[in-house]
Amino acid sequence: MIGSTRPLAMLALVASAAACGRTATPLTVLSAAPQASESPGTAIEHVLAPRVTPAFQSEVLVLGTAHLSNEKERLTAAHLAPLLTRLATFDPTRIAIEALHPDELALLAEREKDDPAAAQLLDMFGRSIVTAGRAMQEVLGLDRVSAERQAHALLGQQGAAIADDDRLRAVAYLIAAFDLNSAMLQWSYLSPRAREAAATLPPDIHAMLQRRLESSNEIITLALPLARTLGLQMLHCIDSQYDGVRTLSAPRAALEDLFSDPARGGMLDEQRQARADSVKNAAFAAGDLLPLYLHMNSAEHQLGDVSQWNWLFQQRNSEGLDRFRYAMWELRNLRQTTHIIDVAASGVPERVLVVVGASHKPYLDRLLATQLSVRLVQLDQLRP
Repeated sequence: MIGSTRPLAMLALVASAAACGRTATPLTVLSAAPQASESPGTAIEHVLAPRVTPAFQSEVLVLGTAHLSNEKERLTAAHLAPLLTRLATFDPTRIAIEALHPDELALLAEREKDDPAAAQLLDMFGRSIVTAGRAMQEVLGLDRVSAERQAHALLGQQGAAIADDDRLRAVAYLIAAFDLNSAMLQWSYLSPRAREAAATLPPDIHAMLQRRLESSNEIITLALPLARTLGLQMLHCIDSQYDGVRTLSAPRAALEDLFSDPARGGMLDEQRQARADSVKNAAFAAGDLLPLYLHMNSAEHQLGDVSQWNWLFQQRNSEGLDRFRYAMWELRNLRQTTHIIDVAASGVPERVLVVVGASHKPYLDRLLATQLSVRLVQLDQLRP
């Protein structure tokens, strides 16, 4: 129950003020009023959608990717060069990545003492980030939020030409803010000599940064090089594992029963899966992964990829965990979408590139397509 209507009144005033200076579209030019038989939510299409112009929307390109850490043995920078050249034509102003949002890391860290599922997920996805962040907070004498504000203030007041000392300060602030990926971007801007001379960082954090810079995952090999080419200063984390906390809180025996279902993996579209494997191997053999990414972001690939969820729709699990697991998968994509909308929100239209595992793309495209504040762009629409 809301204890006061004042915040709502303030929002109304803000909305009213934002409308000042714009000429309202006469109601007579809008579409006809929705009929009772129309789908729920069509009032938005009738009243607001006609007012949307390209200048009102940010563009979002969701790039489905293979998890490149699995391809370490055969992946080279040359393999990704044509893809990076194509993505540069989109000229993204912001890049979002499939990594846990710092606020979610903080939430897992807060819950882990009394929540084994939160502790398990933190071990899987962010233990080293939180450990390094807490150590850096002690060095700086700042809490996480203060460090985040310091980092944003430092990077926001400067252009691409940032002095090495300021970049190192930004690295320290970002690590303390649990934003290791943006710290990695700043670290990658530094020359090898400047990195070696970074005496202000604790030795274990220095070693962690160097080690991560050698990773083959798509954040390091794809997002970072593109961000540097474009002179961007931040990477935006949009992933969530809130669904994982809920899923892992279910009884272990019930979860084991669910994931041992023989139907799992047996209801895949094998023909499309074979086609995807063939395209991948050919792309690596040719030394150019652009054809692979065009395929992975195509309707054909998505039809095959979503077939991995077929087994959950049989409702064979006596505990109902199949329907629960699928709802949690939808929840994860919904939370990713809210983070993407947050990244795209700006006083000017942004161009946001979202780099996520290919299984997320059909869900994110579907959810983002309903939002008036963004307009979707597809990889195959970009021209060299």
